[in-house]
Amino acid sequence: MPMSQRPNRGFPSSSSSAANQPQYIRISETLRRQIASGDYRPGDLLPSEAQLMAEFRVSRHTVRAALARLEQDRLITRVKGRGSVVNLTPHRVNEPGAGQRKEDNQHTIAFCAAEEDPFTTSILWGVESEASRHHLSVLFVSSHGDITNQQTLLAGFAERGLLGVIVMPVDVPPALMRESAFSLDRFAESGLRLVCVDRYYPGSRVPTVTSDNFDGAYQAVSHLLHIGRQRIVAVSATNTNTSSVAARLEGYRWAFKDTGITPNPEWEYTAFFQEDEAGFLKFVERVQPDGLFAMNDMIAMRCMQLLRASGRKVPEDIAVVGFDDIPAAALLDVPLTTIRQDGQRMGAEATRLLLGTTGPPHPARPLRIKIPVQLVVRASTVGREVVSELVASQAPEKSDRDEGPAAVS
Repeated sequence: MPMSQRPNRGFPSSSSSAANQPQYIRISETLRRQIASGDYRPGDLLPSEAQLMAEFRVSRHTVRAALARLEQDRLITRVKGRGSVVNLTPHRVNEPGAGQRKEDNQHTIAFCAAEEDPFTTSILWGVESEASRHHLSVLFVSSHGDITNQQTLLAGFAERGLLGVIVMPVDVPPALMRESAFSLDRFAESGLRLVCVDRYYPGSRVPTVTSDNFDGAYQAVSHLLHIGRQRIVAVSATNTNTSSVAARLEGYRWAFKDTGITPNPEWEYTAFFQEDEAGFLKFVERVQPDGLFAMNDMIAMRCMQLLRASGRKVPEDIAVVGFDDIPAAALLDVPLTTIRQDGQRMGAEATRLLLGTTGPPHPARPLRIKIPVQLVVRASTVGREVVSELVASQAPEKSDRDEGPAAVS
């Protein structure tokens, strides 16, 4: 819509009760009415955050909270680099005049993801599959890695009386971990059914479904040790305090310990790859690893690119293992050995747990369900010529642990 034709928004005249609403709700309701009346049509861009800040005379935080509320109701989609786009078929939840009753939301659960990626999609499939068995609708939203968005979305779900919410918590700095855990617990104690999936905030009592991250890392490093690699580094990005990454690092260390090797802290590397690619190559030059375990497949694939650019060969010089088994892992020039997570099973299990949850979380024993993972051996560790010959019985044995068979593809 051209600027000259944009409706005059501002805060409309309203009743005293509406005037007492938080500003972000009043802004979202104003924009909602403009969308419903056709002032903004499907595919149109809403004004930018800066424009909305100026028009409503509010902070960026307030504008983002208002937009998050509209996105939660699937009226808009926020696209990085473009802005807020009006959806083609907006799904309205409790929109005034839309006929949505609060009791209808008792047949709806939400999946609030931290980000949108292939693994998140597999979790969503599991949630939707299990929800359909119970004749429930699923509302999918993303907090885009923003803790403020996550809090706003959860508050909106509680306000609307949804049956429950499956939340993939966003990564937060260590200084915010305790506060974030306390916030989730408060939502659960207020009556909102909550289950975390994929990760959790240490200290939170909200039930959680995760992959067995410790065992996955243990399998990955045991495999590298079994094929003769000894100087095995662990590479992660950003926050190693995330519960899933912390468990993988612990599994990495225990794989060494169980073979009588003391893990070397200098072999653990963390960086923002977009900002410190040169630092990673300096790390490789200093440590001279012959094996590399990455905290996820995206990191593993970027490491392989950088290693190749520096003249090193995979797996001849450095064998590489990832974690996730995203679709692209098997399609690389050198297919990636990785740990396969069962996202669909995680989503289905989280949904079953959510539907069976009643009352506040247990004060002392938070429920943690771990979904088994599987080693998938490809050419990035053993070379193309031997992949077809590898069988599950060749997987290394571990003390007092059941590693499970390796999948070969």
